[in-house]
Amino acid sequence: MNMLQRFQHPDRPLSVGAQDGAVAAVIHGLWGRTYMRDHLLQFLREHTGAEATMFGYLHCVKRIADELEQASRQQREIVVIGYSLGGFHAVKIARELAQRQVPVRLLVTLGSGGLGRLTPIQWNVDNRQIPSNVATCLNFSSQGDWLGADWRYEDNLATATAAHQHIENRVFEKAHAISHMGLVRCYPPGTVHPLVQTDILDRIRRALATEQA
Repeated sequence: MNMLQRFQHPDRPLSVGAQDGAVAAVIHGLWGRTYMRDHLLQFLREHTGAEATMFGYLHCVKRIADELEQASRQQREIVVIGYSLGGFHAVKIARELAQRQVPVRLLVTLGSGGLGRLTPIQWNVDNRQIPSNVATCLNFSSQGDWLGADWRYEDNLATATAAHQHIENRVFEKAHAISHMGLVRCYPPGTVHPLVQTDILDRIRRALATEQA
């Protein structure tokens, strides 16, 4: 096992809440494990009722799908959230679940494009066409993010593959100065970009509140 793989083990919640809430698989990007743990993962655990486990982008898609499929059989809502390279992985997980006819209630991708497309494991991965088993997709990117945004504006947009899907794309303008890491910064509150707070964090919280309801 190399050093990179050592940072890929799952970060599971210390305690499990209600057994009827949503189950969320959160996928971090390259070297982003600690940052995601201290920001978006902590935010999800503190401000939503989802049972969130963080995985790395090198985790086996089928093994993550196995866990989510089992949760789905227990009538749990399935949520997949991916940041940076993890966003590519999140779409691959959703596609694997589609083959198993497992619904994904919410898919969230953040900063998943740009230089991430140069990574060999993401070659030829179309992470913009959202599989039809996904009910709602929230896709976020920033034109000020040179790591995770595609050069052409339209290449950052997620698209539906079925009429029933709800797709929301939020591409922040370069003038907003939201960096790659800024897209998922949650703490301290005073350092969070106001648009990240309202358009990303509050939007995810509302979506997950709907799932819990």
